[in-house]
Amino acid sequence: MTPTSIRTRTAIAAATATAVALLAAACGSGDPAPDATAEGPAAVDLAQPPQIASWTTFGGIAVPLGSQDGPTSTPGAPLTGFTHTPQGAALAAIGQSVQLATATDSTWSTILPAVTVPGAGRDAYAGNRALIQVSGTDPAAAPSIIGYTLPAYSPDAATVSIVQQFSDDSLAAVAAKVVWSDQDWKLALPEPAREPVPQDFVTAEVAGNPVTALDTMPTDMVALGGAPR
Repeated sequence: MTPTSIRTRTAIAAATATAVALLAAACGSGDPAPDATAEGPAAVDLAQPPQIASWTTFGGIAVPLGSQDGPTSTPGAPLTGFTHTPQGAALAAIGQSVQLATATDSTWSTILPAVTVPGAGRDAYAGNRALIQVSGTDPAAAPSIIGYTLPAYSPDAATVSIVQQFSDDSLAAVAAKVVWSDQDWKLALPEPAREPVPQDFVTAEVAGNPVTALDTMPTDMVALGGAPR
């Protein structure tokens, strides 16, 4: 694996749609009506892929834009406005992590607060990112994002493993965590490591998202049809 591939892989670097309980009106006697029922939470289909409207590119890396699950932000703006569904969480994790990781030296400070939640991870990211200059990604080494898995999901937070395929057909997965905050999914950047960060790290390496080489495609991968190659 080349240093360029490692740097690029790291650069890639919804909540459940719960049904509202139906409350039956009380009878005149004060006793509940015999047919009064309440619906439980709707089932969540983690394997249902999001419907993709189009793809857009950040730093040479294409990310999917959902037709129903977001984002709803205007083109060129930080990616925001995702549905409170597993599909919205996945699209947010993919799009926001790529947009932030490939942001230029003049735009990252605007994107960072829009797509991440406050905390030690964001503070460390900002401090480290301010110390480096990013010249861009190598188009020849840019991966295709072909799908994802959801190792963990709840209405409040989700861990999305973003599956990437490279020009040599090698595979890797980058883990990104999103949380439901201010009525939207946002990245929760990892808290800083104790070790000092090398100055030549690219943005996502500073963020510290775990990267795993894959021998085969995960059997539970949700495929993103139409991914540009």
